[in-house]
Amino acid sequence: MKNHLFLVLIGLLLFACDGTNESTEETPKDTTNQEASNEDTEADIVQKIDESETSANQQISIGTFVGVEQGDYFYFKMKTDSGEEKSLMVLQGDDTFDAMFENPDSYKGKKVKVTWVATKQDIPEAGGVIDIDKYIKAEIIK
Repeated sequence: MKNHLFLVLIGLLLFACDGTNESTEETPKDTTNQEASNEDTEADIVQKIDESETSANQQISIGTFVGVEQGDYFYFKMKTDSGEEKSLMVLQGDDTFDAMFENPDSYKGKKVKVTWVATKQDIPEAGGVIDIDKYIKAEIIK
């Protein structure tokens, strides 16, 4: 009787181990496939963003500096010579932006030439990839 009970216990252990191995084998395969498809999607997004930010796609606006707005991100605010108010998202500043950010009142009303690009950008706070007008650089026109 003891031998029979011992064999039953060994059989249950082997059965339990086989079930665990099967389920762990399936899970990584599914996860790997999902990760690969997510990476493809992210790579496609990055490629589209990179393609949209070429110098051929950059635009130049001339106008007056209005100020810097700060929220989740910084925004370079200007009024173009044609009267349009522009708000450009600053993801990477330059020396001109840094100076204007440090002392915006001394630059308000100054004439500026701003290079920017309309692009797609992953903004997690906005829920993912959105269209933005991205600040590239600015020059103060004398």
